[in-house]
Amino acid sequence: MKRTVTLSVAAVMISQSVAFAQVDRTAEVTGQAINQAQQNITALRTNLVQLDSALEQTAKTIDARDNSGGITNALTIAGAAAGLGLSVISYFAVNSRTTGSGLLGMFSVAGSLIASMTSIVTGTGSSLLKKDVDTKALSDQLEAIEKEIAANRAGQSKEASAILNQLSDSVSGMKASLKEYQKAEDDTDRTKMLAHLTQGIGTALLFYSLTQHNSNKATLVGGLLLSAGNLTRVVAGLSDSQAESVLKEIEATRMSLRTAATVLE
Repeated sequence: MKRTVTLSVAAVMISQSVAFAQVDRTAEVTGQAINQAQQNITALRTNLVQLDSALEQTAKTIDARDNSGGITNALTIAGAAAGLGLSVISYFAVNSRTTGSGLLGMFSVAGSLIASMTSIVTGTGSSLLKKDVDTKALSDQLEAIEKEIAANRAGQSKEASAILNQLSDSVSGMKASLKEYQKAEDDTDRTKMLAHLTQGIGTALLFYSLTQHNSNKATLVGGLLLSAGNLTRVVAGLSDSQAESVLKEIEATRMSLRTAATVLE
């Protein structure tokens, strides 16, 4: 009987020891989880600050790119427009049989060449003045922040969760705006490059026609190419930039980043 009682007491003591050990281990695991969550939030807050700085730098680059080459771009458009008008005059003069049309055609061709060459030179200068915007690196940072937000959204307070949800939406919108901006800039650059190429070929053909007799065909083809290149350059020069909309999106995203960093402190 005594042995039975002793064993029973021992069993109770063992079970209590196991229970206490389990509680201790549970508390330890919970403590580790809390510490890990705090470390994750600290890392997220640090990355938010870094992203804010990257967005600020990108905004400055986009603004500088949008405002650079204003005078040269205006000269490029003016030269292309003048070259386009003179090309049209030379086309009708070459195909006219009125007195003095040949002389008018030669002067028109010469004027078109001068104006178009001015457009090519100033257009090249305007392109060189524009700094490239590294949207790839910024897009990678935005994507990384999105993943961090998704990983740290669970287990947060109601206020923090709401801020993180808002921040996630803002980051997604920023990515979309940045992609649209880059696409628009790439399309414009390709259009300008095509315009330069067409202007160059047209100019070469017109120069050739001036050195040859009975070169109406070369004059006609060169004039048409030059007109097409000048028209394309005018349209590209006057096309609206996406800079203003993406700059507004950057400012809104930066505000969300700063708010989130403050709430998560």
